[in-house]
Amino acid sequence: MNAAAVTTTVLAMLFFISAPDQEQSVMGNNCMKTMKIERGESPWQGMTGSAAEEKASMGVSAISYDPAIHDGFAHLEKFNAGGEPLLFRARGKKIVGVSAKYFSNLQRADATRIGGDSRIGIGNVRVAAFSSITPETLARFLVESQLIITYWHIGSELCLEKETASRTEYIAWFTGSHTYFTNEKNVDPLRFAVRIDLVSGAMTVMGH
Repeated sequence: MNAAAVTTTVLAMLFFISAPDQEQSVMGNNCMKTMKIERGESPWQGMTGSAAEEKASMGVSAISYDPAIHDGFAHLEKFNAGGEPLLFRARGKKIVGVSAKYFSNLQRADATRIGGDSRIGIGNVRVAAFSSITPETLARFLVESQLIITYWHIGSELCLEKETASRTEYIAWFTGSHTYFTNEKNVDPLRFAVRIDLVSGAMTVMGH
């Protein structure tokens, strides 16, 4: 092998060693906040072993929190309001609930399958809750608690690109990617927004 060929080979090896994995998502430089959502932190872990359980996990009842029978989730403690978790699990049971003090019954929304001008209703936050929870915090809670689903199998990486607000609504705009496996590893893009109506309390996931 001549010197030119050796140089070309070495440069190629250095490129492949230093180049980022093409399957990994590329987060923009303009993120207000980045988030990593993982399957291992799902409040519904161990509750979706069958199609029936998977379907049942999409509905989340509003329940009065009782520390004697309910446990919160460590990674969601930063969202606690009034010293109580917003989302919790019945001890020893396959039941996850949201605080009836702050929410109506909720329906989890799949952001991986939304597109264009589509909208999916989640449910309502009680307007009085805004005295304890800001709309910005609420939007992040919906995503980090996985009430808004952002992956199929493994997890997702998200970028909060911007926030828009008026007297009647707040919207958080997200982009990112989620990882899943078929016969090989796949990384698909994500684009969605979380809208919170500040008058009615309606919470919606929107495509964009």
